[in-house]
Amino acid sequence: MNWAQSIGPDVLVWVKGQLHRREHPEQAYRICLGLLSLNRSYDSERLNKACAIANKESLFRLKNVKAILVSNRISCLTQRRCSFRYCLRIMSTFVVQRVSTKP
Repeated sequence: MNWAQSIGPDVLVWVKGQLHRREHPEQAYRICLGLLSLNRSYDSERLNKACAIANKESLFRLKNVKAILVSNRISCLTQRRCSFRYCLRIMSTFVVQRVSTKP
């Protein structure tokens, strides 16, 4: 919990949600460790913003947070350069690319 708080308040909210949502604590710990590993690739501010979006939209899966980070949806929404529909189009393009590149 301390590491989540050190990254940001929205990360802490997302982690607490995982701990309350899972029946077995071990499942929540693995998901939270996966989120922690994302902090190696993305800075704390960006990860916190991704968790803020995930919390706001009730996205509770780690792959949803990863998709927000990879699709650059954070800068799109914070800079208000584009509409929500545009961001959804970017997200759907990312999903199609990921599915088509799987072996």
